[in-house]
Amino acid sequence: MKIVLILYAASLTLFPSAQDPPPIFSNLPLELLGIIVNSGSTAKSVCLIRFALPPKNIETVRPGERAFELAEIQKIDSDGVVIKNLASNSLEYLTFLKNRPFPHHPPSIPSSPQVTAISADMINIDISADVLDHYTNNLSEILDSAYAAPHFRQEKDGKQSIEGFEISRIKKGGIADRLSLQNGDIVLAVNGETMDSLEKVMKLVSQVQNMPQAVMTVLRGTQKITIAFTRKYSGSNLGPLRDAFAESSRLEKGGS
Repeated sequence: MKIVLILYAASLTLFPSAQDPPPIFSNLPLELLGIIVNSGSTAKSVCLIRFALPPKNIETVRPGERAFELAEIQKIDSDGVVIKNLASNSLEYLTFLKNRPFPHHPPSIPSSPQVTAISADMINIDISADVLDHYTNNLSEILDSAYAAPHFRQEKDGKQSIEGFEISRIKKGGIADRLSLQNGDIVLAVNGETMDSLEKVMKLVSQVQNMPQAVMTVLRGTQKITIAFTRKYSGSNLGPLRDAFAESSRLEKGGS
């Protein structure tokens, strides 16, 4: 039996065939720290994964097991791990940070979301599709823009449960700042679904790109306020929609 211990591998060969699709690198807040490959029994291989947000806990997981209830380990190889994103149900690739390819040119930040109406208990914001695409494809910018920590509620039986996520350390000009969030805000719910677990937060991140509108309930001090985000399409985004609508109309009319 051969056991190989790898820490910070230097190459990327899990998808070697030119016929295989390129790997989808995971945007989950997980960091691969180490791998032990058991060539005699791949089911006994293990990997060391760290949760990227404080308190940055570390778990040792095997194929078929879950890491922080965010991903299920599908395959462990000498230079990376295939995972199933439990929020999006998609297969993704988790590799060592030094091996992950980065774009030659950093992505440009699109125009800022536009606040269209504001009152004591309601904020309306228009967000272009370009903005949503930018931040869902660059999850690290969301994670770096502010610190979110579980806010606990004391139950009658003495136990604690997560009531929402408290926002702090908001970076000036970051996406949290641009979405009118303030330090101390507690995000209670999105589209009526309570944010009472990390799994729900990651599910939201995976779905937000396709949402036409999102309504966030926030506790600010003692007052609940609503922040409504509406997705807007620019002229460059409308082309594919117009084409799809035209094709649909043609088929309904029996066109060939």
